[in-house]
Amino acid sequence: MQLLGPVKGVLGSVRVTSPERTITSQAKMERKITVEVPTHVSGVLEFASGELAYHALDIMHAFHDSSSAGKRVTLESSCARPAPLPLGLRDGVLDA
Repeated sequence: MQLLGPVKGVLGSVRVTSPERTITSQAKMERKITVEVPTHVSGVLEFASGELAYHALDIMHAFHDSSSAGKRVTLESSCARPAPLPLGLRDGVLDA
């Protein structure tokens, strides 16, 4: 989570939005297939740092504010960039 920083919890939701889909490519045009994997995935991250969590929330609200105003908005918050991960870490290891 180099870009977001440490996360200490996740609340997630997945679902198959349409249980059946119609193929639209030429090779198998109009063939119906059953969807077996979730096609919609969403979640909420609980950040380990309150400062980082507030900044992430500020960013998410800024998307809505910018869309409503039809222009760029300036963020009110900021936070320190998390330290980079050490070089040479093995897969699945988060610290040296």
